[in-house]
Amino acid sequence: VFYFVSFDVASGEPAHGHVGEGSQRPSRDAKIWLEPHVHVAHQGRFGNRDVRRIVHIVESRRQQLLEDWNAYKGSI
Repeated sequence: VFYFVSFDVASGEPAHGHVGEGSQRPSRDAKIWLEPHVHVAHQGRFGNRDVRRIVHIVESRRQQLLEDWNAYKGSI
């Protein structure tokens, strides 16, 4: 079970999220860019197999994640 969180929307960085497992520890999370396409900024504590699964999940939900990112960004 993975979690996906974006806590630094106001940072000025392109749309991205942090993916983790278990308790939230940003230093151990993967960072996944959503723009201009889904790609891994760093894979954190995850092995290559898990990273491929994460990328697949994020790609399949990219449009919704971008919509949520932009809606939240517009509200702050």
